[in-house]
Amino acid sequence: MLTLAALFVASWTLLPVKELEVAAPTGVDANALARAAGLYEGGPWLYSPYWARRRLVQLPWVEAVRVERRGLGRLRLEVRPKKPVLWLKGALGLPGVRKDGLAVAADGRPLPLLGGVPVTGFGQDLKTLLNVAATHPKAKEIRFTPAGFSIDLPRSRVWTPEPSRLGRVRAQGKELHLYAWGVSVKR
Repeated sequence: MLTLAALFVASWTLLPVKELEVAAPTGVDANALARAAGLYEGGPWLYSPYWARRRLVQLPWVEAVRVERRGLGRLRLEVRPKKPVLWLKGALGLPGVRKDGLAVAADGRPLPLLGGVPVTGFGQDLKTLLNVAATHPKAKEIRFTPAGFSIDLPRSRVWTPEPSRLGRVRAQGKELHLYAWGVSVKR
């Protein structure tokens, strides 16, 4: 047991981190990311990668973490964030949405990054919006009100009062209105 303790202390003092490189995603402070991982120059080089990974994968916006030893005393931290699915713009009446907007991952968790399909409007819940975005991943914009949804696709626009009617719409260069009793097509 005394040998293990001596090895631990020796690894801390004889093998410190001399150089730390952080590849942070756009919009994330590299220094804050290193602090969240518990990495710093002078810290233990031998044990740092394991603990840094464990700390960072617990963050809700992190998809994957990679910590590499690049020679004696050199570490490289790389974080891959979750991909934003929606960009909630403006005051939507949803909890936690700021005036400047909020990026949301597919699991509904907020992300500190920009991106995703722009969403404007009010009167719907986040789960419904995520389902609409999953149904139309190529949407350019989603607008919603209590009356219904309008989705701008690359070559068409779809409106419906009920998101369950959206399905997979294939309308090139047309405007569709989907109702319970049928479809209205505008050219």
